[in-house]
Amino acid sequence: MVLKVLQKHFGPPDRARSYFCTASASTPAVTKGWPALCAVGWVVWAVDLRGHGLSEGPRADIEKLEWVMADVGRLVAEAARAAAGQPPVLLGHSMGGAMAAAYAVLYPGQVAGLVLSAPALDLAARPRALALLVPFSAPF
Repeated sequence: MVLKVLQKHFGPPDRARSYFCTASASTPAVTKGWPALCAVGWVVWAVDLRGHGLSEGPRADIEKLEWVMADVGRLVAEAARAAAGQPPVLLGHSMGGAMAAAYAVLYPGQVAGLVLSAPALDLAARPRALALLVPFSAPF
């Protein structure tokens, strides 16, 4: 199901060191750090996941994981195109952290790394999920 999903872009791409994608375009806990990232040469691309922030959809209901993965995938692809094919770093906060982690596991090679802020994950109960995320735990 295609919905109007809010996307934002911050920072001039011509001076970017790398690209940051975030799954929280309207969350103050995440957005307050964007000026500092842009000041040191990052470009931030952001999306409010469907049903969250300023995007359309039933509130706080992602309905189907594949729809959310498609929304994140469009943002990642757009950021990569702007960076001449360089995969972006993907950031997610809370539920967005779970979605960012899911995207990285389901689409290996599409992101250069992950930054997870208080992700809604229960990795202790799912050791296989933790094992899938280990390749993304190295510093970038």
